[in-house]
Amino acid sequence: VDPALAFCVLAAITSFAAMYENEEWGGWRRVAFALSLAGAILSKGPVGAILPLLVIVAYLGIQQQLSRLWLLVSVPSVLIAFGIPLAWYCAAFAQEGWAFVQKQVLQENLTRFTAGSGKRIPSTIFFVMPFLIEGFPWSLLFCVGVWNFARHAPVREKGVLPLIWWFAVLIFFSISAGKRNVYLLPAYPAMALFVAEWGWPYVAGLQQPAPRWLSLTLRTATVLIASCVMLGVVAATFGYL
Repeated sequence: VDPALAFCVLAAITSFAAMYENEEWGGWRRVAFALSLAGAILSKGPVGAILPLLVIVAYLGIQQQLSRLWLLVSVPSVLIAFGIPLAWYCAAFAQEGWAFVQKQVLQENLTRFTAGSGKRIPSTIFFVMPFLIEGFPWSLLFCVGVWNFARHAPVREKGVLPLIWWFAVLIFFSISAGKRNVYLLPAYPAMALFVAEWGWPYVAGLQQPAPRWLSLTLRTATVLIASCVMLGVVAATFGYL
């Protein structure tokens, strides 16, 4: 469920960014935004709506444009974003009764957030090491990007959204009593985007271009690995793996 949640959070924030940058708050972009919220909620419950909306509210608040939140709201988008998950929850309740509510809504969401999994509650800084180790080498470039970002106050608009996105996800799950490394998945796309804006250009600017043979080798390996991953996804989806 966590990879599905991360994908839908990424899709929701990407849809919002497209609307914000193009000043077009209707049409297929708003439908994509609503469908992404619905998918995120279906993936892991209410947190699927909380995470992207938390990022969006924080970003618009910093930009002093909170009034734009109303541009995301329409009757069709609300019906799509919350009506589809609600219909599924009602069907599940009709089949499983209160046992479903206890397990999926209370235990997996409310209790997990407020009391954890019943084991030792990790410290607030639990996610620091998983971020640095499991996000390597992008986590290293992320730190370089933050340092570079702090030195360029006049152009801070670039990369602000992914930085807020990363901090919002990290803070939300740091506050939560339940903590697992996999909870960081929705933050990794934000890390990659921020690195592309502020981390990698700084490092690449200090280096000579790679030899052509090395560049071709790395690109070929990347395509082959990505192809294997996608074939694995398709095979697993249809039950062959």
